[in-house]
Amino acid sequence: MKTLFLIRHAKSSWTDINQKDFERPLDGAGITTANEMAANLSKNTPAIDLFISSPAARTTETCKIFCRAFSFNENEIVFVPNLYEGSEKNYEAALSVVSDKHKQVAIVGHNPGITYFANRIVPNKWIENIPACGIIAVESDCTSWKDFVASPSRLLFMDYPPKDLD
Repeated sequence: MKTLFLIRHAKSSWTDINQKDFERPLDGAGITTANEMAANLSKNTPAIDLFISSPAARTTETCKIFCRAFSFNENEIVFVPNLYEGSEKNYEAALSVVSDKHKQVAIVGHNPGITYFANRIVPNKWIENIPACGIIAVESDCTSWKDFVASPSRLLFMDYPPKDLD
């Protein structure tokens, strides 16, 4: 059995309109929300074996906050450049090469790709939008991550921060 957590990065800062999109950090509300969402997830989830993230500043910051909540070594985050502005195929490709020793994996990414990917793997539910710092948890009976997308799966939960923070 495998469990996947899809986490959209927290709210990013737009204070410097000339800043490159890739370099945009989290804003204050984003940092607060990421800490709250990470704490909530860690209360109900015993462990995450692997964190995969886009290397953009806002996803990296979000991922590190979640890593701290799970006492996961930040130096072991797997950064996948194709998740930045990536399609659902990029998310599938990143997941398909994960070692099967990992049982619970989190991917921290961006819209629209992460929402498209969620809709590909979540059965019988349409997800219009994963908001900033939203979490989708999906479980599959598969034994290999390369089979996760094609295997029957179950939506475990969707956890979104309060609307006024998105």
